Amino acid sequence: MVVGVSGASLVFAALATLTALAIPPFTSADEAQHTSYALEVGSGSLPVIDTPVRSLLPGMPGIPADCVVTPEQARAGLEAARARLAHEGGSGRGSATVPGAGTREGPRAGETGRPPTSSPPLAIPVAAETGAPQPGRPTAGGTGTGTAPRPTAGSAGNGRPLSVAVEMASAGGMPACAHGPRGVHSNTQLTYTANHPPLFYAIQSVPLEAGIHSGHPIAGFRAARLLNVVFGIAALAAIAWLVRELVPARPDLAVGTAAVMGTVGMFVNSCGQLYNDGLSLATIVAGLAATVALLRRGPSAMRLLCLAAVVLAAAATRASGVLEAGLLLPVAGIAVALHSGGRWRRLGFGIATVAGGAAVVCAGIGWFYWRNIQLYGDLTASGLIAKMFPISEKPMTAGEILHSRAFAWAIYRGFYGRPRLLTDGRDLTDGPKLVLLVLVAGLTLAALRWTARRCAVLWARGARLLAARRALPSAGPIALPPAREAPDDGASDPAPVPDLAPGPVPDLAPEPDLRGTRDATAGFLGVCRRRAPGAFAWVLIMLHVAVAAATLVGYVAAGGAWFARYLLPAVPVATLLLAAALAALPGARRGLPTVVTVAALALMTCVMTGRELAFKLPALHQYDTVGRLRSALVVSGAHAPTFTLWTLGLVALVGLALLTTALWSLATAAVPTWPVPRPRVNRRPTFAHRPMPRPVVANAPPTADPTPSS
Repeated sequence: MVVGVSGASLVFAALATLTALAIPPFTSADEAQHTSYALEVGSGSLPVIDTPVRSLLPGMPGIPADCVVTPEQARAGLEAARARLAHEGGSGRGSATVPGAGTREGPRAGETGRPPTSSPPLAIPVAAETGAPQPGRPTAGGTGTGTAPRPTAGSAGNGRPLSVAVEMASAGGMPACAHGPRGVHSNTQLTYTANHPPLFYAIQSVPLEAGIHSGHPIAGFRAARLLNVVFGIAALAAIAWLVRELVPARPDLAVGTAAVMGTVGMFVNSCGQLYNDGLSLATIVAGLAATVALLRRGPSAMRLLCLAAVVLAAAATRASGVLEAGLLLPVAGIAVALHSGGRWRRLGFGIATVAGGAAVVCAGIGWFYWRNIQLYGDLTASGLIAKMFPISEKPMTAGEILHSRAFAWAIYRGFYGRPRLLTDGRDLTDGPKLVLLVLVAGLTLAALRWTARRCAVLWARGARLLAARRALPSAGPIALPPAREAPDDGASDPAPVPDLAPGPVPDLAPEPDLRGTRDATAGFLGVCRRRAPGAFAWVLIMLHVAVAAATLVGYVAAGGAWFARYLLPAVPVATLLLAAALAALPGARRGLPTVVTVAALALMTCVMTGRELAFKLPALHQYDTVGRLRSALVVSGAHAPTFTLWTLGLVALVGLALLTTALWSLATAAVPTWPVPRPRVNRRPTFAHRPMPRPVVANAPPTADPTPSS
């Protein structure tokens, strides 16, 4: 299994390293935001959502590096801008909507299949009475709780009002460097990633600050990307651990799930660039695996310590981690209670486990989420961020989102990369459709195989019972004890005469046989007790998927864009289902379907990376995939782009060979076979001991010897 996970990690490392080296820096707004946050943490300050981004690296968007805007200045400028915009909106002047001058990198209306709206969306969070920013509710006419901007020079002519960031920059109290051509022009120049905890950014600030202080800032930026690749490898190891705990008898599924996950385009792109998704996924999945291990094997000091560490790390890495902590800690309490004796001891140990885990999380990172509540009104500030980057004036409701086929299809296509690029050139939409077909066909075959194996077991059990019943008449007469001899007439003690006096009439009512009922109940409770940890483990996985889906649906319902990346914590479960489906196809006992699928997905990820490069650098559109990758490496400063491509390709081939070798041996012993029931009902039952011989009844001895005497 270690060999297989190592092979999967090598394939992923080759793909993610290619992304880290080829994708130009800061070609997406989110990467600049994460970099700015890390540099702010490295300098000893903790930014807020309204803090402008400073251009501290070459090519990094934002205000000049020597322009320092303190959080107090940003907060005061934002409040002044809101007050002025609210005054203009209340007087009836201005536009009804306030879009940002720029949008976040993500699905657009044309990409997702959602029709564009006729009017631009709102993007201004209104000010509450307490002074903390609260997300405003979109309105059609600019009245009520929504606010409208003041028409400014340059916006009245083109009919497009500027964003709240521009109004904030022009407000009094902001430094002069925040104005002008290099000032704040859109919401993308605000640190909207400041709602996340600082653990990831504190780690990434080390290579970034080292590059700046050594005079090689871009080298430090590339090192930070490669460090993120390491986080992705840790996530693959955590996924293999989770599947191993969920399905202990199927190590091939652990290897297959990690291998398929390592070739998902969305996961590769997130780990190859400066995003916090890789470390967040590693900590969340490790928390799931530690909880499942606690359920199956019981509590120990090492397991409880490991669970507390990974839950704290998950809550300190990304805002969604605190939601996972709220899910994992109660299940950990149930796990401790299941493996404890005594009713009150179970209750006490379970409550103590939950309370201890909550205390660790609150002591470690609780201060940050309390800060979020004070500043933004909720733990994750997702409502405020959704209003900063909306995609429509009237967001879809949660029910509409759950019943929208266009939404589901757009999110699924986002797993492979930017959805619109699937049709850029040769249409690759058939690839995701083929994966769905393989998933459905494989799961159907797996269900049929499981049903056939259960039927075979029941058939064999019934055949044994039938054979045993048929063999009963031929087993011979029942053994009887020897006949008792007649008493001697000359005996001194005559046989006692029975007392024939009438006595009490015995109660002939049959007594209830409770022993069988008690045994059956005890057996049933024992089976439930043995299977309860596994059942709770799968319930935990389903709740985890529900939490991830609810996070995405809630963000979209609040007006946010359709980001498939928000569903990344649930993708390992989908890859587990795909690995199980591949293990039911022909050739699965040698791991061939999994290896072929991993190779195909890796090739598709390379093609999508080339299309992403052409999308961000239009000059590369004239080349093929290899030409785009080579040219992008040249632009990034690689001295030997051809050698780099060959080296990464060789690493991927070595990883694929290790994966093939591991699955060849693991799948042979672990993948179930299709049973062919061949009962032999006429076969005599075999006995563990020799059958009892026929008893011989002893006759009475003769009274006289018939032999004549001499």
